[in-house]
Amino acid sequence: MEETLLPKNEITELKESQENQISETTNQKPISIGKGIWDIVWKFLLAYVIFLIIPTIYIIKIMINNIDLIKTAKNNDIYTIVEIFVNSNLKWAITISLVLVIIVFTKTHWVRISFGQLKEMKILPFICILTILTISVAFFDYGYIGIITPYIEDATSLVIELETEKAVLSGVCTMLIIGILAPILEEIMFRGVLLGGLLNIKCHVWTAIILSGIIFGLYHESIIQFVGCTIFGIITGWLYCRTRSLIPGIVMHIINNSIPTIMSLIDDSEENTNLNIAEELLKSRNELLLYMVISLPLIIGCLWWLNKKLPKDKEEISNENLSVQTI
Repeated sequence: MEETLLPKNEITELKESQENQISETTNQKPISIGKGIWDIVWKFLLAYVIFLIIPTIYIIKIMINNIDLIKTAKNNDIYTIVEIFVNSNLKWAITISLVLVIIVFTKTHWVRISFGQLKEMKILPFICILTILTISVAFFDYGYIGIITPYIEDATSLVIELETEKAVLSGVCTMLIIGILAPILEEIMFRGVLLGGLLNIKCHVWTAIILSGIIFGLYHESIIQFVGCTIFGIITGWLYCRTRSLIPGIVMHIINNSIPTIMSLIDDSEENTNLNIAEELLKSRNELLLYMVISLPLIIGCLWWLNKKLPKDKEEISNENLSVQTI
């Protein structure tokens, strides 16, 4: 068997073809750093404005209709205020707003939701591995959060905030918003707009993945959630680069958000655990450590499988020896 090198012009064409794939999902050509950063910023601002319009109108309307009750409520009587919003149409306003932002960003082709390089893969094994990976990351994150929570002062306030959010977004809307629409929108913004934008300004692939993951962690505005969200953002960012598709991240994100949402909707019996959550978590430290120990090899195994099965990223392809072998 002898190795025959491709002609120089064919090598150049192959390299250019692989480099052009990095911008395929967002349908953009590489641009300057300043223009690229501004492109990311204004799209995030636009998404934020579109999302706020309808809920803001509803909030103003609700406050006007319930002004006397709000005035008489004590400053710490948050549940009275929550009850007002639960009985309103705010949850439907949020649902409509999320759908509207998703439509705007997909219909304008600022972000594409396509199969990318997944077309040639066997989807069922791929989805199974993504599911195992998502649950493993969630277990690792749960163990980590459980261990550090007793030492974080705002832990109880965070849980109360999450419970309040669940109360406002009750029933089917909780699942629709937290479990489905929010994951789709976050993948569009953080992987499609942010990571895609960083790649379009010729940012190094791994620099872009890690930076977008950190920003995704900071976006959740909590020390407790930062590590888990950053790890999740890095993994989904890597998948985005390897597949040129938002679908793997969307699938992982929906699974990640839907499981705890469904569990919380099924079991609403733990109403008074917010006050002693730190003590409860401290008692189960060994169990939480076990979650982390079991999750790590599963995460590593899934990433190894994906790395083996997925198409190679831009740098690996463009730097390898472009040659063909003939007998």
